[in-house]
Amino acid sequence: MRDERDESIVRTLEGLTVVVTGSLEAFNRDQVKEAIIVRGGKAAGSVSKKTDFVVVGENAGSKEAKARELGLTILDEAGFVTLLAEGPPAAEEPLLDDDGEPVVDGEPANGAVEAPQD
Repeated sequence: MRDERDESIVRTLEGLTVVVTGSLEAFNRDQVKEAIIVRGGKAAGSVSKKTDFVVVGENAGSKEAKARELGLTILDEAGFVTLLAEGPPAAEEPLLDDDGEPVVDGEPANGAVEAPQD
């Protein structure tokens, strides 16, 4: 029996590991996992140095702290949606300003957050 998958969905996460922590507004846990898997990614439950992206929602907790400690790319829900649609280059563009808000060229960005470097 061959693996059934929707060939119309672009595999924007091929080979990437994504951890989602906290609550997202537009996705439940099953929807998040499915969205990652059908795009070729691995939906992981814990953060490690092998994690490519960490998506943080409300009440994210210790997984967000660990991702920051490891210097991983952290996305909010808007950044996650961009990652799903366009892949890593589009999601990785913006950085945080001094107030913790994502910006690109002084304008609000698509939700990607880069962890501060020590």
